[in-house]
Amino acid sequence: MTAAALAGKRVAIYARFSSANQRDASIEDQVRRCRAEIERLGGAFDPSLVFEDRAVSGASLARGGLDALLQGALTQPRRIDVIVTEDVGRLSRDLADATALLKRLSYSEVPVLGVADGINTAGPGAKVAYTFRALVGDLYLDDLRFKTLRGLEGQALKGRSTGGLPFGYRSRPILDARRQVEGHEIIIDDTQADIVRRIFRECRAGHSQATIARGLNADGVDVPRAKTRHRKVGWIASTVREMLHNEAYVGRWSFKRKQWRKDPETGRRRYRKRDASEVLRHERPHLRIIDAELWDAVQARLAAVRAKYKGSNGSTNAPGRRTAYPFSGLLRCGACGAPMVIAGGSPTRYYRCSDAQKRGTCANRLAVREDIVTRRMLEALRDRVGGPWALAFIRKRVAELLGEGSRTLNAELKARRDRLARSEASIRELISMMIEGDRSPRVRQMRDDLEAHADAEKRAIEGLVASAQEPIRLPSPAEVEARLVDLERLVTASPTEAREALRQLFSDGAIRLDPQADATYIARTEILPLVLLGPGSAKPRSGIQAGPPYTSLGCAGRI
Repeated sequence: MTAAALAGKRVAIYARFSSANQRDASIEDQVRRCRAEIERLGGAFDPSLVFEDRAVSGASLARGGLDALLQGALTQPRRIDVIVTEDVGRLSRDLADATALLKRLSYSEVPVLGVADGINTAGPGAKVAYTFRALVGDLYLDDLRFKTLRGLEGQALKGRSTGGLPFGYRSRPILDARRQVEGHEIIIDDTQADIVRRIFRECRAGHSQATIARGLNADGVDVPRAKTRHRKVGWIASTVREMLHNEAYVGRWSFKRKQWRKDPETGRRRYRKRDASEVLRHERPHLRIIDAELWDAVQARLAAVRAKYKGSNGSTNAPGRRTAYPFSGLLRCGACGAPMVIAGGSPTRYYRCSDAQKRGTCANRLAVREDIVTRRMLEALRDRVGGPWALAFIRKRVAELLGEGSRTLNAELKARRDRLARSEASIRELISMMIEGDRSPRVRQMRDDLEAHADAEKRAIEGLVASAQEPIRLPSPAEVEARLVDLERLVTASPTEAREALRQLFSDGAIRLDPQADATYIARTEILPLVLLGPGSAKPRSGIQAGPPYTSLGCAGRI
């Protein structure tokens, strides 16, 4: 172009850098270089026509600075006649997006000048040069994605952070001998970990996810990412639900579960779940926040809720609202199967069939006082669980389950030791290859990956051995009695939590009330007595779960 090519034209500058690790000075350097080129070509620098995007990828057009630039160049009245950028790859590194941009700008007769690559889209042959540069940029992004994923896989195999840690964890830099950062170690954030434990305990106690979220907001607890640019305002049920399903809290970490892709129609990034064979899974017992018993209890409750309360749209609503009646939600009409609901005024409240009361579709009109149901059901529990014959059954079943757990644990130990032995043999072979002269990056990477797998197996074996060495102790009569007393106290102190404890005690979380000819009900259910022991009484070994489905005792009584 001639020295006066830009004289009298309104010239805009566009600058961008993509990584948060790059210096902000990169923008100033690009603007300085573009300004010098504008002045060389006889144009005038206008600070109000400088558009920039900091730490934003060129793979997407969803950029504030680019949007403002295009607004000035493509809409009337037009404020921009020419766009100058360090190189055309700053506008877009996606081939399709770059081609679409060129068409729009060419139609509006707004040329783009690339300082470093010498491209002028108004000149002859510019379309070929521009398209070639866009193709190079697109291929660069593909190569960058591959190398980034490869690097992250290496960090994951070494047990290091790959970014986006769950609430309850933070990272700290790992320095090499030259004090350079070579990765980030994952550690537990003690303050956030206490919040995670609170969420799991409240879920196990019977509170719904929405109730838990409201309690956290009432106590002013910071939400995940509270101090980042992605911060959210207040806890919500979906955040709690995501945490309750996150296996990282029991030391089971995974990488590459999701694959992010840009939607060609909308330009938005969306993820797809990868095939299970592609997912990297690792046991990291040192990063456990939730113990196995609490995790299993919560997962059992979530599974029961999904099975029983799944809506037509696939959503689930947990029965966790506050209540003054511990058996609400547990009682079913024996005539039609509908829930028995509270009716009547103060001070006496009654359970009635909901279909009979609201719809008139059930012939069962019999009501039963709430206080009688609560008293008689607790008496039946004490009689059928606290008696000598029931205690003998419980101790026998616990001993059987502990034996089954030991066999499962031994099988898992053998499998992990076999895998460790194979990994260590492969590591020795690779070291021999390196000693003999093969020091290629591929061999070093294979060795690093195998060493990371071997370390993970060693940690898992240490955890299993520690579990095997824990003393076996069967529940005593005093412990069973204490649990019954605790349950009876909970009925008065916190009916909501008592309802959840009772729900787990009964098969399918339900009690059927069969109406009788003499205007009474017979309650029918199956009791799961081992659930009453709860965490810590007779601690299961790895491979068995505390709670359903254990052999049950029948329970039927007149109320």
